[in-house]
Amino acid sequence: MKRRGKKGHTASGRPVVLGDRDHAALFLIGECRYLTATQVACALEWSEDRCRRRLGLLAEAGYLRVTLAGSRLPRLYSLGGAGLAVIRDRDPERADQIRLPGLIRLAGVAHHAAVADVRIYVTALSIARASAGHRTTRSCPPINGSRGSEASPPDNSTLYDAQNASALVSFATAGTLARSSGFASLHLAPDALATVAVEGQHHRTAIEVDVGANESTKTIDSKLRRYVEAFQLGLVDELWFVVAAGARRSGVLADRVQLAELDAVVRVMAHELVIRRPVEAPPPVVAAGPLAPTRAEPTPENPSKPTLKLGTSMPEPQYGRTPAGNRR
Repeated sequence: MKRRGKKGHTASGRPVVLGDRDHAALFLIGECRYLTATQVACALEWSEDRCRRRLGLLAEAGYLRVTLAGSRLPRLYSLGGAGLAVIRDRDPERADQIRLPGLIRLAGVAHHAAVADVRIYVTALSIARASAGHRTTRSCPPINGSRGSEASPPDNSTLYDAQNASALVSFATAGTLARSSGFASLHLAPDALATVAVEGQHHRTAIEVDVGANESTKTIDSKLRRYVEAFQLGLVDELWFVVAAGARRSGVLADRVQLAELDAVVRVMAHELVIRRPVEAPPPVVAAGPLAPTRAEPTPENPSKPTLKLGTSMPEPQYGRTPAGNRR
C-alpha cells in the first residue's frame, strides 16, 4: 500500500504546491462527490496521463481519497479532509454546498458516473456556445444539420436548439431535488436538474439517466405522468433521457414519451453522445423526428442512406470515455 505523506506533502516529504487547475479539480470532484481521472481530464481539458499523475499526487498529499471499485474498473477520486479545507478557505460560500463523499456504494457507481458525464457535457456545451463566434471546432453544429445562414431550429425548438451563448447556473442531483418542496409533492426526484442561463432566461432541464433496461414501461409511464405535472407547475422546461442501455431501449423510451404527449419537450439521447469530444449539440426533441442513429449503416434500398436499427445492441457503456477508448 502506498504511504501517504503528511497534510500537503508527498510521502517523501516534498510539499505539493496547488495551482489553479488543482483548485478547479478539487471543486469539481467535491461538487460531483467522486469522479474518475478520465472525467476530470475531460472536464478540465488535461491529458489523461498528466491528470492521473496529478490526482495521484493530490491523493498522496491528503487532498483526495482514492476508492478502488474493482480490478477492472477505474479508480474513483473523492475529496479528502485537506481538500475540503482548501475549498473552504478559497471560496467559503461555494464550500457550503460541498461535503465529504461518505460511503461510496459500488452498486451505484455506473449510474453516478453517467450523471457526472452529463454534468460535464452541459458545462462543456455552455462553454462552447459562449466562445467567440461559436466556432464549430468547440461549438455545436445546428440541430438540423445545415450550416451558416441557412441554419434554422425546428418549430418546436427550445433554448437548447438556439445557438446562443449560455452559462450553467446550477446542477442539482437527486438527493437535493428529493428535498425540494415542488418535486417532493409529486413524489418525483430527477437524477439531476441543470439550470442554464440563456439571454437572461433560466432554462431548467430535468435529466434521467438510464444505465439498464430494468424499469418496466409501467414504471416509465408513471414517471412521465408525474413529469406532465412538473411541466404544468413550471418546475422544468425540458426533460432529457440519457440512455446507456442501447438503441432498442432508446426507442422504447421515445415511444412512451410520445404516448405521454411530452414529445415536444423531451430529448432521448445515447450516453455515447455526452462523452464524445469535441462537444456536439443534443439531438432534437422526440417530436422533431426519429432518433438519430448512433452507428450509421446503409439501407439495402439506398446504400448511401443511413438508418437506425432499433434491434442492434450497443457495447457496454464506458463511462467518461471517448469513442477512441482512452484508458482511465
